[in-house]
Amino acid sequence: MKNALLTTAIALVLFISCNQQPDTQTIKIKGKYTIDIPTSFTRNDSLNEDASLTYQDLDRIAFVAVIDESKQEYNDMVKNDEALAKYAPNLNGYANLLLDSLKEKIKLDTLPKFKEIKINKLKARILEVTGTISDSPIYWKIAYIEGKNTYYQVMGWTLLSKKEENQEVIDAMINSFRETDKSKRK
Repeated sequence: MKNALLTTAIALVLFISCNQQPDTQTIKIKGKYTIDIPTSFTRNDSLNEDASLTYQDLDRIAFVAVIDESKQEYNDMVKNDEALAKYAPNLNGYANLLLDSLKEKIKLDTLPKFKEIKINKLKARILEVTGTISDSPIYWKIAYIEGKNTYYQVMGWTLLSKKEENQEVIDAMINSFRETDKSKRK
């Protein structure tokens, strides 16, 4: 009886420790937003020059980046550029423009579909996509989020072979995104 109880207790401890989320750090960016990143991730500003946040975990081979863009600048751009007239001046148009741009740069395995969700009360369009860059199969999860005055792209990616290992961490980072912009809507 004692052996069975001890074995059950050890199995429970192992199960709990295997399913624990990694320790996280909350990163605050320019009074605009916060995002929770595992402490194993380190900053790497060379991942994307347009991003306000870029972190990586080279042991996991996992990455995260956030790009923020003025809603007003995007809206003016699509209203004033004939080549962009097919994109609406809203979150759907923004997400579709960026998806079309992604399709031009990356060989996608399938045509992704957007899911409409909320991330911490903000409207978002999210998609999962696999494709190839420099002969490497990659998995991305991208959220296009509408803030008060800003559109955000929150992207997590890893090698396709590491998707199962990293998907939960990528999801947690994306879902932790919070806008902290206290300015009034423009």
